[in-house]
Amino acid sequence: MSDPVPYRKLPGRSPTFRFGLSSAPASTLWLGPDHLLQTIQTPSREEYRRYDYRDIQEVFVQVTRRRLQVNLLLAALHGIVLGTCLLANARELAIYLIWSAPFVVGYLVNTLRGPCCQGYLLTAVGVEPLSSLARLGPARRAVDQLTTEIEQAQGRLEPATLAQHWQRSH
Repeated sequence: MSDPVPYRKLPGRSPTFRFGLSSAPASTLWLGPDHLLQTIQTPSREEYRRYDYRDIQEVFVQVTRRRLQVNLLLAALHGIVLGTCLLANARELAIYLIWSAPFVVGYLVNTLRGPCCQGYLLTAVGVEPLSSLARLGPARRAVDQLTTEIEQAQGRLEPATLAQHWQRSH
């Protein structure tokens, strides 16, 4: 019987604030001895994608507006709650505070977690989205760790190419 492959989980996780409107799968990235493993999980199945370090041409992230969009949606929902309380002549401040608390907490959590981004992996076959690289801080750490593994497998990556994608993403 062979020994299990030692994997290390990369930082990052798929966006979880979906408002129940999306069935977007959860995704994680794992560093193996000679490959990157992406797990994609839905409620009914689990899928694995393997990328050999020698086949990866580039990994990069692009900053998105998702944090702003989520905060605007939360503000709109909070406004609806406030308007409903005012129209219903809710004199009890406690009712408004209870109804508005989830939106305020969601706004604070979303803001404190930092800017959103989308990660990508470029191979000879095409560009693969990496949905677990959804926040800029963890995405930077994951890209750094992944770049180290890729460079060990295929030599130093071209900094000019990486810099071009990084500059476009900011």
